[in-house]
Amino acid sequence: MLNPSKEQEEEWASQRRLHFARYCWLNQYKTLNVRGEVLTWAQIFEKREGIPLHKYARERMDEREQQRQKGKRETRSTQEDQS
Repeated sequence: MLNPSKEQEEEWASQRRLHFARYCWLNQYKTLNVRGEVLTWAQIFEKREGIPLHKYARERMDEREQQRQKGKRETRSTQEDQS
């Protein structure tokens, strides 16, 4: 893609952050020597993304729960309309 749209770039950035968070979550207590400083992956995520890993995870879980609730409401209203 030569000239991606602003929306596409934002989606890619969101996906990159999500996948990086997943990796960091699985390795959050493992350490890495970064320029002479020993950091956990959770600390690396916070330094790089500007948000604590646990806070990002909680926000993502809350978003998914809201989407599920919205989907349940839409399904119920569609079933009621068909009755």
